[in-house]
Amino acid sequence: SDAGELQDLDVMNNRLYLFFNTGEILCYTIENGTLLYRKAAYTESERHLYNKTSLVVKGNGGIFYQLRYGSRSGFFAFDTSTEKWKLLMTSQQLLCTLIVPNEEEAFISTTNGIWQVNLKNSEHQFHASIRLTDGSDLSTTFNTIFRDRQGGIWLGTGNKGIFYTHPERFKFISANNIQELGIEEEYAQALLSEQSHTNSFKGQRYNDVYTDSRGWTWCGTSDGLVLYKSDNLP
Repeated sequence: SDAGELQDLDVMNNRLYLFFNTGEILCYTIENGTLLYRKAAYTESERHLYNKTSLVVKGNGGIFYQLRYGSRSGFFAFDTSTEKWKLLMTSQQLLCTLIVPNEEEAFISTTNGIWQVNLKNSEHQFHASIRLTDGSDLSTTFNTIFRDRQGGIWLGTGNKGIFYTHPERFKFISANNIQELGIEEEYAQALLSEQSHTNSFKGQRYNDVYTDSRGWTWCGTSDGLVLYKSDNLP
């Protein structure tokens, strides 16, 4: 009853974590609701700085990441293994939403750009615009940032719609041979096996030749596909 106003909650390793507007986190057991500990992110004199809103994201390694806002914004981390808080950055901007794609960095959407935060050393860099596929730069309000299961990043804006990018969209890998690509051995052997196949069929050369389970043979050309269903003409 003395913890303040409940703003967020989450579960990790069979424990319930409650986040209050006072900056405290209270940890309970799921089985019987026993209070294990309570830890404050900052002193009582600092509560008014961050008491209005809370957004909690579960990260790897037993860490919760939290955005707080009051008279200013703060980006905090709570390590459940050490039961300690860490202040990663503060800002006068409204920090809207947060993603933590890996253990190294986080991205935070704001009213006029995106923060990129190094989770190891707390260094942070502000990006006031994003580069579009046509080469132009877009500066606007980024209300929401979200990472999907394929690693793609979605950005919701105030008046420009929704934008999408994928970290491997423009990623090409060059190597002298398949082994240098660093891919799994089983997949590499499959590629080598495919390379040994001829790309000719019925005396003609194609970009690629594939015979499916029905016995149909598909031949890739520079401008389409040729399908052979039997020994007759396609």
